[in-house]
Amino acid sequence: VPTSDDICAEDAGDDAATLSCASLSSVGSCGLFCQTGFDQMNKVLDDLSSIEAAGYSATGVTKMAGLDRYITFDDYVSAAKHSAQGTATSFDSSIELLYESSCQTNLKDDGDDEKVLCESTVYQINLDIDPFDQDGVEWLKKARDVLDKYEKDSSVQFKMYLANGAGITYDAEEAVYGAFPAIIGCTMAVVFCLMGFAFGSIVAPLRSVATLCLTLSFVFGLLVLVYQDGAFDFMGMRAMSKVGTVCWFPPVMCFSIIVGLGLDYDVFLISRVFEYRLEGYTDHAAALKGVYMTGYIITAAGVIMAIAFGGLMASTETILNQVSFLLVFSVLMDTFVVRTLCVPALLGLTDSYSWFPKIMPAATRSIGF
Repeated sequence: VPTSDDICAEDAGDDAATLSCASLSSVGSCGLFCQTGFDQMNKVLDDLSSIEAAGYSATGVTKMAGLDRYITFDDYVSAAKHSAQGTATSFDSSIELLYESSCQTNLKDDGDDEKVLCESTVYQINLDIDPFDQDGVEWLKKARDVLDKYEKDSSVQFKMYLANGAGITYDAEEAVYGAFPAIIGCTMAVVFCLMGFAFGSIVAPLRSVATLCLTLSFVFGLLVLVYQDGAFDFMGMRAMSKVGTVCWFPPVMCFSIIVGLGLDYDVFLISRVFEYRLEGYTDHAAALKGVYMTGYIITAAGVIMAIAFGGLMASTETILNQVSFLLVFSVLMDTFVVRTLCVPALLGLTDSYSWFPKIMPAATRSIGF
């Protein structure tokens, strides 16, 4: 989009080279439609073509598919003359169509009949690679660096925008993952405060946060091993086969669900252990009875949730497969490893300090008493 009305001013008086857009018709402004505008746009295209991440083909007001050179302003002047004389060639017709598809021509804002030729123009860039894979994103970042360089160059009299392609997805991913660490930190802080308030302890919430982090670390790491490295390829299951990358969306979407489910199971177990300890059972006995009394509930709930989430494995969409994988394996990890083994082990390690600083009643009961 031109940033000034005089981008073609230096061409206007060059009658010998027929560089004035006025040679085509009587217009109020040429916009980008002159050799100076063409030269500046071609310079940008040359820099984009030098990016090593990928090759590309471009179609626009100065570039036509199948033509190994840039289209000049003189080509357009010649095409206009041939068209007026009724001797237009196929090439002349092609660049006229190119102008119509690439340039936006508007009437001036004051409502008169004077037109602005090529008030804005668009180039269609087709990469030789998938724009959404890692190489495509690398090209996107380098292309933006090129455009930023020209944005800061005062001699370039137009603004450039790189639209569509992987740009929107990449920007969304960067914005989300830029905020993701803060989301994780805030979530864990809320969990710590709620658990600390519920049990009057600082050890209990630390244990809850630690076990949640264990589950999250396990399933996120396993997700990478399976879908990026192909750890489960030997099973021959399409839903858990290697695709070479992990979609950015499932970890973000599943994080809060995994925390919610894990904390739910944790409260089931810890609240029952806490009740037995208040009844005077020793720390060891309270942990054993808590696991015994809640084990079947947590196991049943975990299996039901795993079956429910596992239904998404039947989808043909990889993103849904990865969502299902995260939820199923997090539930199974929580059910059969974390709540069954890790939490009781941590209760055994902290022993009498499990509810610190809350004052607990004297331990007068053990298993069977």
